[in-house]
Amino acid sequence: MTLLRRRRWGLDPLWNVVGGGRDKRFTLTSTTVGAAVVTIQRLTPTVDSVISWGDGETTNVPAAHAAVITHNYAGAGVWAVRVTNPTQITHLDLRDTKLSCAAGTIGALTALTFLGLTNVAGITVGAGEIGGLSLLTTLLLSNVAAVTVGAGEIGGLSLLTYLYLYFSAGVTVGAGEIAGLTALVYLILDLVVGVSVGADDIAGLSDLDFMYLIGVAGAALPSSVPAKLTTFTWQNSLSQANVDTLLLRLYTAFLTRTAINGTIDVSGTNAAPSGVFQAAAACPVDGATPGKEIAHELLNDTCATGGNVWATVTTTA
Repeated sequence: MTLLRRRRWGLDPLWNVVGGGRDKRFTLTSTTVGAAVVTIQRLTPTVDSVISWGDGETTNVPAAHAAVITHNYAGAGVWAVRVTNPTQITHLDLRDTKLSCAAGTIGALTALTFLGLTNVAGITVGAGEIGGLSLLTTLLLSNVAAVTVGAGEIGGLSLLTYLYLYFSAGVTVGAGEIAGLTALVYLILDLVVGVSVGADDIAGLSDLDFMYLIGVAGAALPSSVPAKLTTFTWQNSLSQANVDTLLLRLYTAFLTRTAINGTIDVSGTNAAPSGVFQAAAACPVDGATPGKEIAHELLNDTCATGGNVWATVTTTA
């Protein structure tokens, strides 16, 4: 049972009792310039909880709730949105630009397994907060100007299966950190300037199914790719020689590939591979094989190696 403490007994009304202990409320700020709907994409607690919207209205949030939560404000204002039982919240997904919070707020949600912050410039997260959320299995940071993640923080989140980083200048990931995330299934890195990916970081991620990298200057060409991979996108302003090398490394991995079909995309800002798109002029494929012939082999296996072919291979023309 949750009991809200009362001010008249000299106790801070921002505290509530959970199982005999004190648990400070999770507080967001909602700013409206007129009548508006504020949305919390997802907030899932493990116990029945309450959201107080700051205008006298409340919403009961039952345990395991997974649906979108909305609230209608009648007019303009700056509203304190308070949620009981913060250390019982496992999923938080914020996308509404009207929401903000102070540093230290997100880091206190120590039960989180899912954290998604998208286009929320007012959500402030300080260095060390993300790294302290050791139960995270999903981390999605997209276009978040006030989020700081220091070197070593993401690398310590050993339970991550899904990592999405997009256009978040305050996020730092050092070379070797990705390699330590051995449970990863989905890895998406898009226009993140502070992220480094070492040549061997991807190869050891044996459960990786989806790899998407665009515009990451700190990413080295992968030495190999995992056998289970079904989606591989790497658009990183590669030269023709580097595109050829990448295709050859994909082909080397193809020989022991366990996944079936799937897509390769090395187009975009990359140069076109060398040669003509046709069956390999000589087998086996090696470093002398033109890139477009390697692409053809990844699709068709005319050298009859027995590898599991890919369904599509897209390159710059």
